[in-house]
Amino acid sequence: MTLAAAARANLRSFARALGFHIQRVRLSEDERSLTCRLIDLTKPTTVIDVGANVGQFACGVLATFGNLRVVSFEPEERAQAEALRRSRRHPNWVVGDRVAVGAEEGRLTLHVAGNSQSSSLLEMAELHEITVPGSKYQAVESVPCRTLDSLLAVEADRVQVLPEDRYAGLRNERPARRPANAGEGRRNSMRSIV
Repeated sequence: MTLAAAARANLRSFARALGFHIQRVRLSEDERSLTCRLIDLTKPTTVIDVGANVGQFACGVLATFGNLRVVSFEPEERAQAEALRRSRRHPNWVVGDRVAVGAEEGRLTLHVAGNSQSSSLLEMAELHEITVPGSKYQAVESVPCRTLDSLLAVEADRVQVLPEDRYAGLRNERPARRPANAGEGRRNSMRSIV
């Protein structure tokens, strides 16, 4: 074993004893790195966080780009309340009404999971429930659904919607082909920049 390999093994062992896990991150595949790169390239003034959960994305963006304004929307009651609580520490973070954001106005069924990150407008895949402890759906809620345009009250040409496939261009890869309706109703399926 080389000296460098021994040092890495000792560092990992020490970190594990403290309850941490050290793992190499490929910056070309890391969501946070891609988000930062996208923000650097587009220089937005406002980032829209759709399906915000408790605000993990907003907190990450604001930790790196504290001068940006973040507007978050979350349909699940407990998660939205926690996002509101967390947003009080960030003057540039606004948590909007408790709504789902979609292509049409109306009401949708939200499946509320035991862990709020797995709550979704979609049915849960069996493999997800098996591999993520505590993710089983506990309840359903009827939630209002609004269009992004109606929520932001801006002209459609002022809002640039960035689907997750947009990240593929930053990885120098072609986006995977998806059916035309893929992603409809998915939470966290888009981030928008105004």
